[in-house]
Amino acid sequence: MKCPYCKKEIEVNMTFCPHCMSVLKDADVEEFLKVDEIESEKDPKDVSIKDFITEEEITEEPTEEIIEKNETIEEYTQESQTEDISDVEIVPPEEETQDYKEEDEKEQQYFQYNENIAPSHQQEEEPQSPIWAALWAILTVLILGVGVFGYFAYQKYSAPIEFFGLLKPHAGIDAADSGIDTRAAATKINEGEFSLNQYLKEAHSQKNKNKLFGIFFNNIIYYTEVMTYKHNEQMFNNCAPLVIDDRPGIQTYDCDGLELTFNVKVEYDTDYQGNPYHYSLQNDMKITSPETKAVYPAGNGEGGYTFLPDYSYLDAMYSKYLTPDWQDYLKLKAGEQDDLNNQAMFADGYLNVDLKKVADWIILLNEFNKKYPKFEYAQNVKKDINDYTNILLWTEYRTFDPATNKMMAKAKLAYEYFLNKGDEKSEEYKVVKECYEALKAQDYSYNPNFRDIIEKWNKKLQKN
Repeated sequence: MKCPYCKKEIEVNMTFCPHCMSVLKDADVEEFLKVDEIESEKDPKDVSIKDFITEEEITEEPTEEIIEKNETIEEYTQESQTEDISDVEIVPPEEETQDYKEEDEKEQQYFQYNENIAPSHQQEEEPQSPIWAALWAILTVLILGVGVFGYFAYQKYSAPIEFFGLLKPHAGIDAADSGIDTRAAATKINEGEFSLNQYLKEAHSQKNKNKLFGIFFNNIIYYTEVMTYKHNEQMFNNCAPLVIDDRPGIQTYDCDGLELTFNVKVEYDTDYQGNPYHYSLQNDMKITSPETKAVYPAGNGEGGYTFLPDYSYLDAMYSKYLTPDWQDYLKLKAGEQDDLNNQAMFADGYLNVDLKKVADWIILLNEFNKKYPKFEYAQNVKKDINDYTNILLWTEYRTFDPATNKMMAKAKLAYEYFLNKGDEKSEEYKVVKECYEALKAQDYSYNPNFRDIIEKWNKKLQKN
């Protein structure tokens, strides 16, 4: 039969035209749906008529020709319902006509297009935005820049320090033979400190920071020896004697361009006959021209000066840049400086510190050596220990009474204090104990056996 709308040939049992999608008869729709559901169960690929019905199509008035054909279809449908479902012949997919296959393919493409479910691989890729391309270019440049900068930063970070700025290791010439004068030595210290400050504040390895500070520290030790020798020599040859006013207050003294400033304090006393007299003390001594903070002068008791490292200043200024071993060492030396009240160890042959304090210094430095066996300045620490041990063992006018030749009470107390507190395995402990037993055997009097132990100890130190 032909569709009354599009005039194309259709099957008799169809309730809608597969070509123009027109409904052939409204009354037969529900009955046809039942048949459609049965057919759908047999072949899930069949499409239900419900998907194709619209309100406009349902409300349309059928023509007389359509009514007649619908009546015929109705009779056929009623007859088919009475038949057994099993008798219904299902046409296999391969027996379908080519026309139906083409129509199904068109319908599937139509639905897929309307529902926007086309596969993603069929969609064309959009071209990359120029903004993203620019961002990638900028990111690449940044990565390369960071890499180049990091390389040169690392080179600087790990660069050797021997050639940095004005801080160079001293020549190693004996202080007495050095060709520079006192002012030049102070200038060398200041130049080195300028370079050290700049280096420590920059990004360098901790190992190199320690190493550069070690060079600076060794230079201070050397140049203070030069200054002590040269200044006293210059005072004797070129400078007028130091005259201190009786008036207390700030005074200065200039010798060949090196200016010292100190605070004078006048003390009054009486002599052995009861006559009053006064003497002047020099306090807070500083080098003011050229200003040198890392070193300070101390009177030697004979009108001259000794120049010493200012450990309190070095500790306050540089400990924060250094490793714990350097920090602890500077604190120990600053403590010794406080015990001496910023004076030299000896003044005109006189010891300026109590022997018990010297015993403490030996104990603390030995503990330091145990804690930091690889300290880069360990040789100098050992030298200090040996020097302090010699002072503890025998110091003129402090160990024996000149009148009785017997051991003085403070010296005996310092020996016993050290033997109670010191490390029994250390060489210092062994020699102090040996000396103490030799003195005790002779009622704590000076004797040849004690002298032989001291001489043997000194020879051992000279070999080392």
